[in-house]
Amino acid sequence: MCIVGSSGVGKSTLVNQLYGEEWQWTSEVNEVTGKGRHTTTSRELVPLNSGGMLIDNPGMREIQMWTDEQTLRESFADVDALSHDCKFADCSHRKDTGCAIRAAVESGVLDSARYENYLNLETEIAALTKRSQKRQMAVERWAKRNSIKARNLNDRIQLEKDERGEL
Repeated sequence: MCIVGSSGVGKSTLVNQLYGEEWQWTSEVNEVTGKGRHTTTSRELVPLNSGGMLIDNPGMREIQMWTDEQTLRESFADVDALSHDCKFADCSHRKDTGCAIRAAVESGVLDSARYENYLNLETEIAALTKRSQKRQMAVERWAKRNSIKARNLNDRIQLEKDERGEL
């Protein structure tokens, strides 16, 4: 078994519980930031008394989906099909009037846990899209900055003259 997760969420504490004693060093959550401290710095193979093996990995700053939006949506094709029956095209499927997905949950046609997973997916896709757009804007800004060889007007005028061969 392999334990993977964000820094400070309790992976090493869980390993210690499973092992039965203090195998991995752990630390308290930072009181100021409320975030866990990065204590595990390398993978550790832990032999369990029950005969199994456990791998404790260092924490990660962020864990994201490794697939695209279309593939993820295909996993919820049944829920997505229900969304076409919503009263409004821009339904958030949370508190909107006429939401077909919520109606399916309330009538027992759709499992409430599946509905929650779908909402979590929607949130994650929105966040990924926003990060992607932000990254694209940064790349475009960088490209624009690096394509300008002279920043102020006088230097640009002189550069253009130099390129045309004027004195």
